[in-house]
Amino acid sequence: MSTPAVILALLGIAWVIAIVWSLAWTRAFRAPDGEVHALPSADGWTVFVHRYRPIGPPRGGPPVVLGHGFTMNRWCWSLSEAGSMPLALSRLGYDVFVAEYRGSGRGRQPDAPSLYSRRPGGFDGWGFDDHVELDLPAIIDGVCAITGEEEVHWVGHSMGGMLGYAYALSTGGRRLASLTTLGSPTRFAHIVTLFGPTGPLAWRALHWLHLVRMRPFLFLALPFAIFAPGVTMRTSGTPEFLNLQERMSLMCEAFEDTSPALAAFFIDHWREDRSLVPGGAGPSFADLPVPTLVVAGIQDRLAPPSAVRVPFDESGGWGETEEAPVAYRLFGDPELPADVAGPPLGHADLISGEMAIQHIVPLLDEWLRGCDLGSVRGLRLHPAALPTPAKAV
Repeated sequence: MSTPAVILALLGIAWVIAIVWSLAWTRAFRAPDGEVHALPSADGWTVFVHRYRPIGPPRGGPPVVLGHGFTMNRWCWSLSEAGSMPLALSRLGYDVFVAEYRGSGRGRQPDAPSLYSRRPGGFDGWGFDDHVELDLPAIIDGVCAITGEEEVHWVGHSMGGMLGYAYALSTGGRRLASLTTLGSPTRFAHIVTLFGPTGPLAWRALHWLHLVRMRPFLFLALPFAIFAPGVTMRTSGTPEFLNLQERMSLMCEAFEDTSPALAAFFIDHWREDRSLVPGGAGPSFADLPVPTLVVAGIQDRLAPPSAVRVPFDESGGWGETEEAPVAYRLFGDPELPADVAGPPLGHADLISGEMAIQHIVPLLDEWLRGCDLGSVRGLRLHPAALPTPAKAV
C-alpha cells in the first residue's frame, strides 16, 4: 500500500474513533431529562412535553413552556447539566415543560403512515401551520390540564418564538400569560448571505424527498466540533460561549431530521423575503395580545437583530397605553457600555451554556415575575434597562 493510502486510511480510522468517542462521551454526560408526558393532537399525532418540577419551594403562577427551533429537539435547551435552562428555571421554583412538536425527539414517527402525507405544493410531511394550529394547542392545553393552571408562559427559541407569534395572533393569545422569543426572526432576507444561491436547488430537491435527513451528516461532522469549532458553529452559535461537551451535544443530540414541507416554508420566506406576518388586512405585530419580550444576540447570524426586533418596532415598542407591551433586549448591544450590554451572544448560546444561565435566565426570571404580578412596566430587567437606551423605564 502506498504512503498516501496509508495516511488516508489512518485518518479515516481516527475520524471514526473521534465520532464514536464523541457520541459515547456526550451521552454518558447528558443532562438530566424531564418527566415525559404524551399529548394527543387533534389530527392523531402524539406530541410530547418533558416536565422539570420546581426544585425547592415552588413560586406558583403559570408554568413555563420552552419551545424549540427548526430542526431541533428538547436537548437544545440542555447541552450540558450546568448549562441547562430548564434545570436553572426549575431551581428558581418554576414548573417547566420542554415541548417537542411532531417530527422531533420522541415525536419523530407518526402513529400511522397516513399522517405523514404529501401536502399542497408537492412536499411531504408536516408544515409550519401544523405546529401552530395542532401542536401548540395540544401542548398548551395539555400542560394546563397537567398543572391545573389556566395559562402558560410560552418561551420560544428561533422557530419556537415564531410559532408563539403566529399562535398568539391567530388565537388572541388563548391561554397565554406571556410570550418570550429568543433569537426568533420575522424577516429572512439575511439568509441569502449565509447560504448563497442554494435556494432554488434546495426547493427542487425537496420535491423528491420524503424526509430531510440532518442527523447522519452531523454525526459525520462531529470531529469538527473538537478540532474546528469555528466551522461547525458558523451559524449555530458563538464558539467561546459553548464548551466542548455542549458543542458536541448540539451536533449529536439536539439536531433533528425535518420534513420537506417545513423546510419549504423557510426557503419560500427566504427566497421571496416574506415577513412572518404579512401586511394587509390581517393581524400585525401591533396586535400582539399578551406581554411580549423579544431577545436578540448581536452575533446571531441565523437571527440577526434587524430580523428579530421587527415585532418591537411594529408594535410601537414600550408605550405607556398598550395593555400588552412589547419589550426588546439586545445582548452585546454596541450602543451600551460593555458591563451593561451583556455578552455578545449568538444563536444556540442564547438558550444553553454558561452565558445563557448567567444572563438569559435572570432576565427571564424578572420578566416572568413581572408578568405574573401585572407590573412589567416597572421593571429594570437584568442586566440593562429595557427596551432601548432611549426608552428605558
